[in-house]
Amino acid sequence: MGVFEELFTEDTAEKLSLEIIKKIKDQETIIDYDFNISKGKMVGDTSDPDANTWIKFDTNKSELMKKVIDTLADESIEPTEERKNIFLDFRKSLMSKLSSDYKSQFTDALRNAIFENKITVEMCPMEHCEVLESDIADVPLSSKYLLKIKKINYAGSIPEYISQPIYEKLMEIETEKPDATKEELQDLLNEYIQDQQKNNKWLFVKSVELCHGLFEYQLDVFVDYTMKNVETK
Repeated sequence: MGVFEELFTEDTAEKLSLEIIKKIKDQETIIDYDFNISKGKMVGDTSDPDANTWIKFDTNKSELMKKVIDTLADESIEPTEERKNIFLDFRKSLMSKLSSDYKSQFTDALRNAIFENKITVEMCPMEHCEVLESDIADVPLSSKYLLKIKKINYAGSIPEYISQPIYEKLMEIETEKPDATKEELQDLLNEYIQDQQKNNKWLFVKSVELCHGLFEYQLDVFVDYTMKNVETK
């Protein structure tokens, strides 16, 4: 059995599932989301949903993730039809484990990371949580940095997906000030965010931090963020 066949197994899918759950809480992991709630209910069709949550992992911070990425990129391993099917089965198993077998641990980790441990499972049970894609992340090559957006979360309205306009502003600033330091760029971006506060979708964006990490692995997930009324005694 070759290196590829030894790696992409059911056992590795299980280990990677647990590694993902563990890494969600790490500072290096970026979680972005785009959803709307009205009167506690999710807005839109939840029966056949699109992804509304994106989790980006820095594979340099995970030996197992890095091994998976490096093996897939290894040009010495011939991409046979058999290996393609092995990987597709592996990916399907990984997504199933996160969506089903380890759903409780996965949603607990997501809930705590997104709502900063302020929302309980009773308040936001995340009854429908499905991993739709497990793939190599798209990183904007035109920028030297990646963004870690810090958000102020609570049980009301949640801001729309705002990474793209911030990336565009970052690239604009980098073009105008090619010699700017990381700290200077970060300060200018945060000034820009403050200027956008009059727009409702920016109200809960706290600040932005620039990172040098290489985020190669990404999960696209649909989560039902419906909020429940919880009676207190």
